[in-house]
Amino acid sequence: MTCLLLIKPVWVTFGLNFCLSPISRNLEKLAPTNGAVYTSNDQKLKSELAQVDTWSKSQIATIPPNQRKLVTTHDALGYYVKAYGLSFEGALGSFSTEEKPTAARVKEVVNIIKNTGVPTLFAETTTNPKLIQTVAREANVKVSKREVFADSLGEAGTEGETYQGMLIANTRTIVEGLAGNYTAFAFKTATP
Repeated sequence: MTCLLLIKPVWVTFGLNFCLSPISRNLEKLAPTNGAVYTSNDQKLKSELAQVDTWSKSQIATIPPNQRKLVTTHDALGYYVKAYGLSFEGALGSFSTEEKPTAARVKEVVNIIKNTGVPTLFAETTTNPKLIQTVAREANVKVSKREVFADSLGEAGTEGETYQGMLIANTRTIVEGLAGNYTAFAFKTATP
C-alpha cells in the first residue's frame, strides 16, 4: 500500500494514522539503529492524534446543532467538516492577500449565509481577513476573533506549529466561534 504525503495539513486523522506505521517501518529500514525511536514516535503520535480526535468530537458536540455551519475564505477545511459533523456552507474561493473576490461571488456567498443561517465566518491564517470581513458585513454576521489554520501549520512558537496543535487550535476557534462550550485540551500520557 502506498502512502501519499501532502504539503498542506488537510489530512483526515485516519489518513495520517494510516501513514505513520509505513513511514516508521521504512525509516527503520534506512536507519535500523533508530528503530526503537521510530516505533516509539509512531505510537506516541497515534496516541496523541486519537486523543485530539476524541476531544475534538466532544468539543464540536457542544455547539448547538443549528450553529454547526462553516464559511471560510476557501474550502481547505473539508476534511475537518466531514470528520466532525459540521456543515460546509460555502467559501469565497482561494485568494492571496492582494486578490479580491468578484462582486458576484461576494453576493453569492452573502446569499448562502443569509439562507442557511451561518452565524460566524472564519478567516484563515494565510489569507487576508478583509475578504471575509466584507462578506460578514454584507451578510450582517460576525467574524471569529480567532483565525483557522488551513493551508499550512503555524509558525514556530504558535499554537498551530504542529499538526496536533493545528487541530486543537482549529477546534477551539470553531467551537468558540459557533457558540459551543470550549474546554482546554491536555494530552494524557500512557501509564506503564
